[in-house]
Amino acid sequence: MAHGAENSKYLVTTDVDLCSRCHERAHKVSHPVGPDVIDQRTGEAVTCLSCHTMHGSDHESYLTLDPSMDLCVQCHQR
Repeated sequence: MAHGAENSKYLVTTDVDLCSRCHERAHKVSHPVGPDVIDQRTGEAVTCLSCHTMHGSDHESYLTLDPSMDLCVQCHQR
C-alpha cells in the first residue's frame, strides 16, 4: 500500500503470512517466528522483517546484518 498503510514500510501487514504467501518453506527448519516469539530489542513479535530487508542488502538473503555473527548477536549472546 504505497499511500497510507498503517504498518512500517507501507506493508499491507507485517505478519509472517505476508512473506509466507510466496516463501512457504521459509523458517520451517530455522529460526522461529510468530506472535509467541518476542524480539528482545523491540518487545514485538519476531517476523521476517526482524532479520530481512526487502530493499537491498550487502548480505545474502537480504539479511540486515552479516549472518556469520553480527545478525545473531543482536539477540543471542555467546
